[in-house]
Amino acid sequence: MASRTVKGKDLVISVNGVAILCANNVTFNSTYTMIDAACRESGGNADAEYGENSHTLEVSGWWKIDTPEDATQMRGITLAKLHKQKARVDWTFGTDVAGEEEFFGQCLIPDLTVNAPQKENADYSVTFQGVGEWDIRTIV
Repeated sequence: MASRTVKGKDLVISVNGVAILCANNVTFNSTYTMIDAACRESGGNADAEYGENSHTLEVSGWWKIDTPEDATQMRGITLAKLHKQKARVDWTFGTDVAGEEEFFGQCLIPDLTVNAPQKENADYSVTFQGVGEWDIRTIV
């Protein structure tokens, strides 16, 4: 496969297999805690090992209501329902091109914000807090 630069518009964030509609910004963050592994015999030199991993996805988008809610799209109101239900959901983040790779895992939705300024488009932001391991796979 030829090398290419991927633009944000080429990436899709999906929840439970359904693409999130009107997402205009997605940030994936993965962090490992570091465990101090220095011992006296190291002469005071720092040493560390990887500890636990935590990961989050921050998603924001337009609060769109002009299309009916159905199983083929994930809108802000659908994310709000999953947040209210304290649901554990599957997520994927990547292109939708077969043969390319995507991130995937499971998460909770601890934070949801809806912003509705008087003379501007309403929008939402949602935080997905990863549970368990995330991984990378090839899209089929």
